[in-house]
Amino acid sequence: IDGEIDDADCFALDAHLAECAGCRAVAEALAGQDVELDRAFGERRLAATALAERVILKLDLPPRVGLNVGALKSRSWWATWGKPLVAAAAGFGLAILVTRPWRVTNTPTAVGPTPHPSTGASVVAARPATQSVGQLALATGAVFVCPSDSQQWRPLESGGTVEVGMKVRTGPKVRCEFKLADGSEVRLNADTEVMLPAARRVEVAAGQVFSSVHKQSDGAPFVVNAAAAQTTMTALGTAFDVTCQSGSATLTVVEGSVKVESAGNENVIAGGESLTISGGQFGDKKQVDNLMRATQWVDEILVLKGRDNPELARRIDDIFAQLGHEKMWYLQAQEVRRLGDHCVAPLTRYIQSDRSKTPDEQMKRREAARIIGDVATTWAIPELINLLADADGDVRYSAAVALQRLTGQSLGRRPEQWRDQTWLTCEPSINQWHGWWAQNKGKFPGVDPDAVKPVEVVKKEVVTPKGKG
Repeated sequence: IDGEIDDADCFALDAHLAECAGCRAVAEALAGQDVELDRAFGERRLAATALAERVILKLDLPPRVGLNVGALKSRSWWATWGKPLVAAAAGFGLAILVTRPWRVTNTPTAVGPTPHPSTGASVVAARPATQSVGQLALATGAVFVCPSDSQQWRPLESGGTVEVGMKVRTGPKVRCEFKLADGSEVRLNADTEVMLPAARRVEVAAGQVFSSVHKQSDGAPFVVNAAAAQTTMTALGTAFDVTCQSGSATLTVVEGSVKVESAGNENVIAGGESLTISGGQFGDKKQVDNLMRATQWVDEILVLKGRDNPELARRIDDIFAQLGHEKMWYLQAQEVRRLGDHCVAPLTRYIQSDRSKTPDEQMKRREAARIIGDVATTWAIPELINLLADADGDVRYSAAVALQRLTGQSLGRRPEQWRDQTWLTCEPSINQWHGWWAQNKGKFPGVDPDAVKPVEVVKKEVVTPKGKG
């Protein structure tokens, strides 16, 4: 169970278990007990860590009056070696009390190689060839797998292969991501166990799973089964989160849509909605106010991918957009202005986000653009160039005013023309600003040289104050 026997013994054991129902039952019971014990002692492991930290704090005392020179010199040894040793000893001591290794338990003995019936020579059973469904891309701690033809859990190294029928589990505080062969990504939260019975199929025993699905050219579905809730979820080209606990499952769809089937019932959940299924019965569909908050556990995984990861960048932009939205709705304009250029990034992301493009938000986004135009400094020049591509003429006007103030350039188009003329008329000037930035970005230290984004053609104009489309 702990993965400490060599391959030859492991193969022989598996061969015996395949033939002996009695031993197989014992092995399954022990494996199940191992999983339950690992979860049961999760809180005590955390307590051991907390105890070690408290011991360090208690022992890090100031020197007493009258301490001799030798004792003072010894404090450098104490800081370097003493505290870590005592901390380790504290954690180790508590672990000893928890595990009680002096207690003897009956454990099965590994079965040796099976003798050939005619020659008596040792024969090691070979594992059948298995199909890979993906790899462990990254993890925050140890991830364990159990092959379909075994009852033995073993750690899986980063980059390790996940085979068809494998069970996978994470422990407390451990999160991971698997990259499937079809390009989809499956993320596991802490204390989660799943099984991968086939390509594009995940069975969740317990815990929380986030699936980012790669759409197949042949239209093959991606299916997640929540066994405890007797629920099947089918998705095509989408991202969704599933939480399973105590006979129920909660589905949260981030993008696209998911078809849910349970006990003869069927429903379709769209992006931004959630649904809880319990005992085969559907609850009410709910609108999720903040998808990023609902799935924030995946942030720890995304951070490991680095700052250039597109999904991480989108989530950060959304956080800034939320901040900008809150500032515009719950602070007076003058209060926002007093934040200076610290408010530029969140207000810009707010303007660029879908949350600002409803009729109720139009005046707020224009006010946000005016604040940006007044308080932006040179680091924000790329952000202002990006805002020149906005569909709203008032937003383009504010960006143009700020660019003229910071660079002394208008590139042949007055700020009023950015507001009063259509987007298509402004497009050549947008390209001019992109060319200007390519030539001058080195003159602004500390500015992200790649922050200017490619222009996306805006096909539908918003109505300007003068009624022009």
